[in-house]
Amino acid sequence: MFLFFVSCKEEEVNSFSGTVYDMSSGDAVEGVKVYLDASKVSASSINSAFVQLAETTTDASGKYFLECENDTYLKFRLRFEKDDFHSSSNEITPQDYAWDYTFEKYFARESFIFVRILNILPNDDADEFKIKIVGINELCTECGSGSFKYYYGSFVDTSFQCKTVGGDSILIYSISIHDDESIIKENKVFCIPGDTVFYNCYY
Repeated sequence: MFLFFVSCKEEEVNSFSGTVYDMSSGDAVEGVKVYLDASKVSASSINSAFVQLAETTTDASGKYFLECENDTYLKFRLRFEKDDFHSSSNEITPQDYAWDYTFEKYFARESFIFVRILNILPNDDADEFKIKIVGINELCTECGSGSFKYYYGSFVDTSFQCKTVGGDSILIYSISIHDDESIIKENKVFCIPGDTVFYNCYY
């Protein structure tokens, strides 16, 4: 998430500035790598590929400042990277003239959920179990499809881990089938920023 402001200027230099905040706590984040990329129109063609123009790091107040000379740009892109946070980027359509662009960026902290699946006694070769995680932020790609994972047979003892957004709540939905009887469970789980939540599925 980001807030975007622009203002016109006389110099032929574009500037990009703002503050990066922790999405969960609202605190300013120091040490975020901020990259400025652009795609541009050349004399002979339109090149949609992004090329890095500048980079910087946020200070103790979470502030950053970048500049580039004005040119025939198609798009600007700001990329934000820091360990323990989800890398993200935002594209900007350039103004016709040099501008001061201001962005207040809300940066998502990483969180994890570790899920263990165990078929306990009495079990049977015909046992089935399926599970899906609903509500994972689009920044997370490992388990973000919302599709079921399926497990079959009498001996199931496995686990998987998903990266989530700290501060979000997700829904874990599971169905187990034993002796032709189905048990459906739904549980809401809060993702602790910067930490791992352990979730056991015994059936």
